[in-house]
Amino acid sequence: MADPAVVTVNWTIEVAKIAVPVVLGAVVWTGQLLAQRAWTAYEQRRDVYLEVVKLIDTLFIGTGSTPEQRREYLRAVRKTWLVGSDEVVLAGNKLSEAIRTSRSSEYDALYRAFIAAMRHDLNRRKWLPPGRTVLTEMNFPLEGPGR
Repeated sequence: MADPAVVTVNWTIEVAKIAVPVVLGAVVWTGQLLAQRAWTAYEQRRDVYLEVVKLIDTLFIGTGSTPEQRREYLRAVRKTWLVGSDEVVLAGNKLSEAIRTSRSSEYDALYRAFIAAMRHDLNRRKWLPPGRTVLTEMNFPLEGPGR
């Protein structure tokens, strides 16, 4: 008759042969899934930020922008509300408010702050998808024609 201690050790080894690869596989799969979600979020932010950068300069050419250029810019900024970091949303709101109220003395600093916020958001090393936000509904102003 086999020694119970030897049977227990053999049984434990057999279970470990199965359990360890299964657990490691689940950990690797979870890591890959999180990394893929983080990459997808990065690509979304990058595409939105590129659109904003393309449109933002039209607001400052010559004596001012046309109403259609302003609408296009506002559409792009609203996309940052969905995918951008809190810092990007707040910087974009400040620049949009200065443009809306014609505070041209602030444009330069707010423009640079907005671009810097987008760059910081893209260049942060993120292994996890974006998390929580501290913004509230008051951080998303209604803006459009006549405002």
